[in-house]
Amino acid sequence: MNQTLITGIMDGMVKKQTFGGGKPTSLCDLGYCDVGLDDHWQACGSPDAAPGMHYHDKDGNPIVNKEVFPDMKAMVDHAHSLKLTSGWYGNNCDCSDHCDKPGGVDSPVCQKQIEGDVKALHDFGFDAWKLDGCGGETDLVAVNKAIKAAGKPIMVVSAAAPSRALREMEPQGSCRTAGELPLGLQVPVQA
Repeated sequence: MNQTLITGIMDGMVKKQTFGGGKPTSLCDLGYCDVGLDDHWQACGSPDAAPGMHYHDKDGNPIVNKEVFPDMKAMVDHAHSLKLTSGWYGNNCDCSDHCDKPGGVDSPVCQKQIEGDVKALHDFGFDAWKLDGCGGETDLVAVNKAIKAAGKPIMVVSAAAPSRALREMEPQGSCRTAGELPLGLQVPVQA
């Protein structure tokens, strides 16, 4: 997984092809206009990571592996130039940060990480955020609050949403309340 591969996938999603003599059509023409970067973007075990963390610095900012993703903003800008939306993956499994230990999901460390991740999402220009359940960032109410404070709504999909998130999240996103769903199905959250 690297930036060149992802941008190549983006290009392929808008490439028009003719199948069986039909009209030239792209995957995006068929409704597949979202590209997501899953795991493997983070600098696991970075020397810049906060004590006890793997890929967040002391201020809560995510640390990107610049060797494989040298310019996330340029990658997302490329998606937007192709009229695609682009999503990012957080609360990762490869090198999960457990900010919830020992202070729980409401700890200042988790709050810093949520705020740092939301800032990075906006700085890079991502349109969506898939939150897995492997790390400590499971308080989707706090995630929603940070997104609202940042001023730009984004789609949030969670594989580990606590039930209170369903009641308290704004309808600007969606929430997945089970494990992996087929075909990326998402359940809209009603306010």
